[in-house]
Amino acid sequence: MTWEQVTSHFGITRQALQRKIKKHSRLTSLNHNHRYLALKQFIGNTNRYGFWSYKGIIFSIHGNTAKTIPHLINTSDRGLSAKQLEQITAVMCRGILLKLLKQGEIARIKESFDYIYLSHIPEIKRAQLENRGLTSQEHSVEVKTQKSSEVPEEIHSVFDKDRGACAYQEQSIPKEN
Repeated sequence: MTWEQVTSHFGITRQALQRKIKKHSRLTSLNHNHRYLALKQFIGNTNRYGFWSYKGIIFSIHGNTAKTIPHLINTSDRGLSAKQLEQITAVMCRGILLKLLKQGEIARIKESFDYIYLSHIPEIKRAQLENRGLTSQEHSVEVKTQKSSEVPEEIHSVFDKDRGACAYQEQSIPKEN
């Protein structure tokens, strides 16, 4: 059931419903924009990724998308591409991947025409690279994105709406007249 269906059924507000179920462990759906809720006590068997599905609605025992994606990346042998993550989760992942990359929670390399997302944990990342047949001298790992308070002034974030640029130096951004 959706939040709207449950609140309508019981004739209470969403906030009242949230207070009532606060004592129960619950998950929100990965897909359908977190519209669906499941109590953990009613979750059936999960697949190898820790997902449970009901009528096409996918729930992750690891939590929301921002928690599930790093878990999937950290437990993969070779890292994962955005396409692979989207196939596994049934969620468009590109935006959250950029956010996690910016926060330093994941790393990535460019391989051919695609990015491969790797663990930010050095030992895991090293193993993932080795499993891809790469050594530290053979690959170019992107510079770990600094926390926003540490970002130099001349670099603009992916999420800087005023510029719309992706980590370009100030002088490389064309000025609009």
